[in-house]
Amino acid sequence: MRERLSRLNPVASARVASRLMEATERHYWTPDASMLEAMRRAGEEIEDHLEGVT
Repeated sequence: MRERLSRLNPVASARVASRLMEATERHYWTPDASMLEAMRRAGEEIEDHLEGVT
């Protein structure tokens, strides 16, 4: 799902990733370590894509 959203609407995908990270920082959601790392990597990949970095 993340890959599809990222491909079709990278800006929305970046916003979702940002909101999830914010929820984690505010302790509204506590993902396990592997999920948190996957979210961070996905967010970085999306930002790189938006900035034209490959």
